Amino acid sequence: MCITIQHRDYSNNFLTKLIVLVTIDFRNGGDFMSDVDIAKRKQAEKLAYAINSIEGVPVPDEVKSISARWVQGEISADEMKQELIKMFMVQQ
Repeated sequence: MCITIQHRDYSNNFLTKLIVLVTIDFRNGGDFMSDVDIAKRKQAEKLAYAINSIEGVPVPDEVKSISARWVQGEISADEMKQELIKMFMVQQ
């Protein structure tokens, strides 16, 4: 199986920068998210968006929706990663 990225210049760059969000999971194994945890995730999200803005790569609304769910603790970092992979990857 070969996996390629759609719109390579766009999605590869964004996924690379979004790794900041995927690698920072403040949930600590529980379902409860403190205000501090949410603030840390929001800060990581803003950093990822800022990096993309500096490089001139817009963040799609669909991605913003997914990352907002992660910030609020509705989905885990792994779930967010899987949704983003599904969004930007195509199997050939």
